[in-house]
Amino acid sequence: IGATQATIDYLMQVLLEIAAAFQNGVSRALRPPSIPLPGKRIFHPVFMLFTDGEYAASDLRSAYFDGCDKAKVTYLALSTETVKQVEAGQVWVSACFITPYPPGFPVIVPGQIITAEILGFFRHIKTKEIHGFNFELGFKVFRDNYLEQRSLKQSETGL
Repeated sequence: IGATQATIDYLMQVLLEIAAAFQNGVSRALRPPSIPLPGKRIFHPVFMLFTDGEYAASDLRSAYFDGCDKAKVTYLALSTETVKQVEAGQVWVSACFITPYPPGFPVIVPGQIITAEILGFFRHIKTKEIHGFNFELGFKVFRDNYLEQRSLKQSETGL
């Protein structure tokens, strides 16, 4: 629907060019460079409900809803300086889901610590659609004072 003979001819031309490139052994040149997805998710201790036993459980729900409170969050720019700070030990915790399209699944979830590996991934992907990421401000992260207050509250209540 909506196709013209010209668009069909163009499609056939491009497909023939791709087939010829594969026959000539240039298939590697046609593939986009592979960017490895970040490995294991690491969560901030204040969002870990259970750490005993075989399985650990993170509290995505409270991290997500606390991330909706503007007083508890700030933004972290995606820059070389940010990568250097993370490598030096600075900890930032995501306050929302960050989902690039493609691939279309969350790379970062609420409560997850943003690592240098994650920042490297986002610096190299070529997608223009990243849900949860503000291209002007950066990643939505929790403020340090909020994380400290939550940690104190949990230690007082024994949670």
